[in-house]
Amino acid sequence: MSLPEPSLNILLINEHPEEIKLVTTSLRSFFSGCRIEAGYSSDDALTFSQQGDWHIILIDQDLAPERGMDVIARLRRHAPYAAILLQTNDHDSHTAIHALQNGADFLLFKQSPGFITELLFSVQEAVEKHDLQMKLDHTFQRHLRFIETLSDLLYELDAEGRFVYVSATVTALLGYSPEELAGQHYSILLAPQQEQLGRFRLNERRAGSRSTRKLEITLHRKPLPNTPTLAVTVDVTAKGLFDSANRYLGTVGLLHDLSQEKAQRDRLTELESRLQESHRQLTLTREAARVSRQLQQPLTTLLQDSQRLLTSIQHSRIEQRVETMIAKASHASRLSHHLAQVIHTHPAEFIPLNLNDILHAVVQTRHRSPDGAGIILTSRLGQAIPTILGSRTDIDNLAHILIEYARRCVSTPYASANLVVETETDASGSHSTAPDKITEEAEPARTFAGFTIRAAVASADVRTNDESPEPMSADQLLQAHQIVQAHGGSLHIEHPGDRQLTISVRIPATTESSTQSARSERQPTASKDLPRVDMSRRQRAQPTARVHPERRRSERQRLSLPVQLSIGGTTLRGILRNMSTGGALFTIRDISTSIHRQPAYIVIKTPVSFLELQGVVHERFSETADVPHPDIKEFAITFVLNVERDRNVLRSLIDGLQDGSTTVTFEGLILPTAATVEPTRPALPGSAQPATERRETTRFRLRYSVQLVAPDTPAHRLLGRIVNLSLDGACLELPTSIDFKESHLTLHLLPLETNRLPPEHHEPNAPRKPWAARIVWAVSQRRSTRPADPAEHAAAYIGVRFDHLSPAQEHELRRVIADHSNLFHDRFTSRTDSPILTYSHTLQNHQGHRLALSHDYSGQAATAQSPLVLLCPGYGTTQQQYVAVAYALAGTGLQVLRYDHSRHIGLSDGDPSHTTFTSMEDDLDAVLAFVRTQWPRAPLTLLAPDLCGRIALRRQDWQRQLHRLILLNPTLDLLDCLFSLHQRDLVQEHLAGARLGLGNLLGLPLDIDHFLADAVAAQYTNAAALQEELSHCATNVVILTAGDAAPDCAIPAPSPSVLSDTMNRLGARARRVSLTPPILATGGLTPSLLTASSQQLIQLCRPGHTPQEPEAIVTPTLAQTTAARARVELDRLRITYSVGTAGRERLWNTYSDLAPTLDDLPAHWHTVDQLYQLLQPLDGNLTILDVGCGLHAFARLLLLNLSYRLRAQTWRPGALLQYVGTDFSPMALHQAREATGRALQHVEQLFSGRLSGATPIHRQWVLSRSTEALPFADHSFNRIVANHSLTFARSPLHVLRELFRVLKPGGKLVISGFTPSTDVARLYRPALPELGLNAFTGESRTTMNRMGQCCMALRIGQLHGLEEEDLHGYLSQVTPLPPRFVRALSGQLLLAAAEKPDSAG
Repeated sequence: MSLPEPSLNILLINEHPEEIKLVTTSLRSFFSGCRIEAGYSSDDALTFSQQGDWHIILIDQDLAPERGMDVIARLRRHAPYAAILLQTNDHDSHTAIHALQNGADFLLFKQSPGFITELLFSVQEAVEKHDLQMKLDHTFQRHLRFIETLSDLLYELDAEGRFVYVSATVTALLGYSPEELAGQHYSILLAPQQEQLGRFRLNERRAGSRSTRKLEITLHRKPLPNTPTLAVTVDVTAKGLFDSANRYLGTVGLLHDLSQEKAQRDRLTELESRLQESHRQLTLTREAARVSRQLQQPLTTLLQDSQRLLTSIQHSRIEQRVETMIAKASHASRLSHHLAQVIHTHPAEFIPLNLNDILHAVVQTRHRSPDGAGIILTSRLGQAIPTILGSRTDIDNLAHILIEYARRCVSTPYASANLVVETETDASGSHSTAPDKITEEAEPARTFAGFTIRAAVASADVRTNDESPEPMSADQLLQAHQIVQAHGGSLHIEHPGDRQLTISVRIPATTESSTQSARSERQPTASKDLPRVDMSRRQRAQPTARVHPERRRSERQRLSLPVQLSIGGTTLRGILRNMSTGGALFTIRDISTSIHRQPAYIVIKTPVSFLELQGVVHERFSETADVPHPDIKEFAITFVLNVERDRNVLRSLIDGLQDGSTTVTFEGLILPTAATVEPTRPALPGSAQPATERRETTRFRLRYSVQLVAPDTPAHRLLGRIVNLSLDGACLELPTSIDFKESHLTLHLLPLETNRLPPEHHEPNAPRKPWAARIVWAVSQRRSTRPADPAEHAAAYIGVRFDHLSPAQEHELRRVIADHSNLFHDRFTSRTDSPILTYSHTLQNHQGHRLALSHDYSGQAATAQSPLVLLCPGYGTTQQQYVAVAYALAGTGLQVLRYDHSRHIGLSDGDPSHTTFTSMEDDLDAVLAFVRTQWPRAPLTLLAPDLCGRIALRRQDWQRQLHRLILLNPTLDLLDCLFSLHQRDLVQEHLAGARLGLGNLLGLPLDIDHFLADAVAAQYTNAAALQEELSHCATNVVILTAGDAAPDCAIPAPSPSVLSDTMNRLGARARRVSLTPPILATGGLTPSLLTASSQQLIQLCRPGHTPQEPEAIVTPTLAQTTAARARVELDRLRITYSVGTAGRERLWNTYSDLAPTLDDLPAHWHTVDQLYQLLQPLDGNLTILDVGCGLHAFARLLLLNLSYRLRAQTWRPGALLQYVGTDFSPMALHQAREATGRALQHVEQLFSGRLSGATPIHRQWVLSRSTEALPFADHSFNRIVANHSLTFARSPLHVLRELFRVLKPGGKLVISGFTPSTDVARLYRPALPELGLNAFTGESRTTMNRMGQCCMALRIGQLHGLEEEDLHGYLSQVTPLPPRFVRALSGQLLLAAAEKPDSAG
């Protein structure tokens, strides 16, 4: 115990001297140098207490029992900082409590055996408390003076946001006194529009670098009567206060007044602006003065000249002449504009017309119109008037124009016009508008239907005959003439004078042939040089040739040179029409077979040299021949020029042909194939057609020419053709029989196609590298080249598998499949006997994004009125994952629609990281509008999972179109969903200003800020909005839940309280159905639905109907069709997203980097232990191969288990375990070597001195080029572990074949792989709070994004997702023994153990 300072002052008050002596002696012996004064009465106590600075006052209660407590209170007032110790003999607790309430600090019992010891300790504690109190008071006074010197406002809030302390400057700043704000909530200072901004700012909870610093905000001063509220602009700096247990206590902050600074800045800005304006005005004034001085003399001269000009103009009539010219020019402009309109007007559609009906309607119209007041119009319609072929609108306009013209020519201001309209039939011959017509041959007599308008003055008292008739515009007469010409008729006008006029119109009557001709094509006008009939005949004989866009990159030269071509032993002659460095166009006679896309050799010979070219034939339809002939064909040959020298030589030859300086001859050889003479190729022999599909991807039938390049002699090339093609192999057809030896197991293919730009990552001048392909099978057979030709030629068919293609070659392979196959066609199917048909549609949403939609239906049972099911994709899923469910529903007669969201993974447009509620709502709106247009009467059921389920509840206009709404795991409360995933209120953090950027929010990389902002703006985070939507729901709702499977989803299921509230609000319109797990996976459906609850779902999707089960759709056929369709759509995704080997290698490195993170997860180590257990037994001298050892968790667990067995003496002495780790990533292999080295050191330290010997394991590390080509001999290993190797491989089947090749007979293979619904972030995300990590910052953010990339790669087919049936199918092709399957990581990982039969088996 440390001694106090010598300045200790003690006052003793006691009436017993012996007690004073005892206490004084004890205190002086313990506290050396202390000052002690003694008093013997209460009056002495009160007197001495005012005379010094006492630290301790020791008073006896027996001194004055009647006023002892009152003395203690008075002593407390006289010596506030002194510690008062009361001596008493009273053991009553009431006395002690009363003494402490009056100011006593300690209570000592004199009869206690340890009285002196208690006294000394009490004095020591009192001294320490006295010193601490003095320091605290000093600190408080210092901070108080510091606060008083601040011009800013200091405040403190409690945890509820109420003011605890406010500095005195609040009065000058806001008008409040500190006492008025004490206990008030901080929102009293904020305007309503500022509450959202001030939230979590004035009451800041963060204490680190992310706390609020100098945030500008507007506060309101204290309102005064009859005075508007004034605003004060301040900046806020605040931090949160926490206790030692990290519990939030409140906020301390500083408010800095910006009003004066802002006013000063505004004033400075204003002054600066005024200064700049003054400077600009001064500059303009100076410039104006200078220009004024320069213009003064020229203006004086101009003024004088203007005065002289004005004088001369006044003596002339220029103004009147100019006005006349302008009027005539305007009239000419109108005439030319009308003429242009008439010339460019498209001919109307001609139909049979009754002339009497039209003229009768015109006469009636004139009678009712106001213009009929000055005219007497009658009609005399003939009988049996033949119909004409024309436009009703044009004939009607013609009649009105001619009647109006007749009225204006005849009528006067003093007399009305008398008009008579007559119709008649004229069979006298041909009529035309041409006055002098010369015909080359006589035409047969034709019948014309016509009408005549006769006009005269209504009364005889005509005052004068020389009055000019009212003029009519020339454009109307031109229009009438044009209408008559368009109908092939004639117009005749007679105007002898005396106010009389006759107008005759003749139009040809219809015949059967003319009606048919007019329906096909009609010429609007007849030629002035030839008769109309002859012109139409010539026009029909010479159709207009189509103009094709230029396909060649180089300029083509027109030629007409003879050529000689050989096709399968037949020599044909033709003409070379044009040629360029890219290709040539030929015309050949006497050829009746198709040679489209056949390889060709062209030899161009000159007197001194020759040039050999290779190319591909492309047939063209002849559009220039006068008479079509089936044996005359035009075709183009596109040249393949791999050397620039050949291109230069060809260019010089073409230039020589153009100027006539070169003489050349052309010879060509087109290699015949079976397809050139046979429309379909016969079936291959049994050896060439395996009973089961060998390829893991869809094969597409096409005709594509290739060159086969020998690896040892590149100059030797053989032309062939691809018969079918897939992403992993092809079937080739060769024109000649080839003997394939064992030394030629690899082919090099060079696809032939010109006029195609190279891939982006292909060097412009680099030569194209052939595709390496390994021969799998080969067969040769004799084929006939022509149907009537008995000669035969040998053809070879070989099946190849592509091997180690570069990224550029993989890009070209995907491009060939996309361009030349029907993979992306609307009705593509890989099976001709498919019971379910799929039709692809392309839509556009309101944002202009393209949507990919698929329509699945049974060709036997579905009709246009069959019930329709719309499967909306869940978040993180594509329509490909719904194929199994869709085909199961379609097999019962239902129609099913599937689509991909825009701005999401799949085949639709948009960046997947920009998914929002609004974009999904627009997509669903576009799809439903399409459904209503195509199937207006079909009952519609909408199945909407997770986020789409919330959207479907909102739109009432959609619900009225539905028979039933099925919600699968709907996201009813987004706030609750995000909180259950991340254990934090991300929406409130976003509203408070937190920005998270691109991160893993729901399983995939997503722009979190954009997503949350859209959800808030669209009120998908508002619980009141959901309640309002539920109360107005207009359709029956079925909510599907999956019980225990729901927590396994990427998007959590709604909480029981939210689900119960939803059911209550929907009332009788809703019911809940529990499905058999596992149905939910990543927010969508899985193929397990087919066996678990397919019939239940079918019943839900057929309201009021019974499911149909056609007999033709049997389960095996439906299963094969489903698997084939799923494979097709997966290949579409792979081609769309350019999935290749390089991308898989990058993903493997990305996943390998997650190894340290996965080590922190107990579930991960449990999975590795399951792999170890499946390898058992591990006794004796065994060799273990670890494929994909970059994850290195299995190697470390193996070392640890061997050490435990060695310590427990369960390992056989002398037995050595050989461990071989292989990986195709050098960095992953290096990390595995270092990790296992550290693990071995840790084991040796852990069991130091307790092991019987060294760990019995020998390690070896091997870098492999690929898991499909391991650098080991056959039968090398007893145990093989392939951890995720199949998931990241190009071909899981070929990896398994390679693993079984190196596995010894009787050995065991243990593999692990992701399932299609795997999302590793589901396991890592809950562990983050326990590890003290934030999912959106630092290394955890990077880890979560990497997991999101792997999840996305599984969805688009870049990685292989494995199910039991898939893996069982692969293993059945390599081993006859049944495998064992185990699910791990909550069903996200599939483990399998398979054995290789021994020699006896």
